[in-house]
Amino acid sequence: MTNKKYKNPLNLFMYSIIIVQIGSIIRLQLDNTTIGNSLRIAGVAILLYSIFLQFNSKRKPHLSATMWLLLSWNTFNIIYTAMTSGINLTRTFGEEGYLLSFILPFMLLYDVRGIDMRKLFSFSLIFAILAIVLIVLNFEYIIMANNLDFITGVSNEIDRASSMAQIPIMWSIPSAIIFMNSSFTKQKYVVTAFIAFILATAFSMAFGRRSTSMYGLVFLVFGAYIFIKNPEYSLKAKRRFIFFLTIFAIIAASISLSHFSYLFERGFEDTRSSVNEAFLRDMSAFDYIFGRGLNGTYYDPMNIFDHINNRRPGHETGYLNLILHAGALFLIPYVLISIRAFYNGFFKSNNHLTKSFALYILINTLMLLIGSYPTFNLRFFILWIGILLCNNQYLRSMNNAEIREIFKLENR
Repeated sequence: MTNKKYKNPLNLFMYSIIIVQIGSIIRLQLDNTTIGNSLRIAGVAILLYSIFLQFNSKRKPHLSATMWLLLSWNTFNIIYTAMTSGINLTRTFGEEGYLLSFILPFMLLYDVRGIDMRKLFSFSLIFAILAIVLIVLNFEYIIMANNLDFITGVSNEIDRASSMAQIPIMWSIPSAIIFMNSSFTKQKYVVTAFIAFILATAFSMAFGRRSTSMYGLVFLVFGAYIFIKNPEYSLKAKRRFIFFLTIFAIIAASISLSHFSYLFERGFEDTRSSVNEAFLRDMSAFDYIFGRGLNGTYYDPMNIFDHINNRRPGHETGYLNLILHAGALFLIPYVLISIRAFYNGFFKSNNHLTKSFALYILINTLMLLIGSYPTFNLRFFILWIGILLCNNQYLRSMNNAEIREIFKLENR
């Protein structure tokens, strides 16, 4: 491990994402666009410096043919968009799912051994704490949610409430890597991450957010499973964990139980068929293969969000959004790389770290079916860190003790 961590390209990449996300938080919660935008610009500048350092690094990772296909097509798609329709700077600095999200695959060129895993866990914890703070600051919406008309759109506050319902769980997702690596992190980190996840999931369920609620529940189940299966914990510790987790879950559920009826009401409601049909009608076979570039749109006759000329710039479903902007030539290698990383990390690893990252990759890949397109944030940074980890045979061959030593992690 290098001692000059401040010059480590992968750490700088992580810092750029943190700064960009903090800028987004300031814009969202404090409504201060000046500071928020300034931070996002600073984050992008650090990102560019990180890329510059990596291209000048002596360490050149070995890439498979599928990885080269993904990076080559991704590069072409970005250049093609810039030359034909231009890169929208407002969207670049304002939307995490626009240009910056397509920079993440270039992490394949980085050396994962340079990542500061302890800082990664710490930043993940910070976002979990911010999620709890956001829930507290916006708890008034939970109280008002008792009125079904408020949720279904009569109130003028519906847009903000809908947004607030989903953000806490999305900010909490990075912390899943904490409780999925409980033997490598401090116990108070693990407890905080679990509490944030339970609260954020309950908050999302209260407002009928199906995809984000599913995210929270799946991560909680997998997190509990990997904790229980961890041989480094005694049976007594596992029983105590299950007891307190169950008690806290019951308390969280009891607080919000009266609001969950809306989630169950929406559970089987079809709200995407019309959008999917509009997408299918407007996309040609050529578009499915090559996409329509980063600025690609499709015709949506419903135009719920008042887009210009009914041209919708994105899709809620992850894999359809990727097809729109980069085509099957991006989606297929992206999924193949993720599946291969999961298989290597979970079935061909000797340590808990890579196994937990493998599960993280699997969950995020499966969630492409219901939502969650890649964005430039800590959540997807962790996904690509997982891909780097799980594809590194040297790290997979290590046991837990060796992993602790190389990444300077907590000793259980």
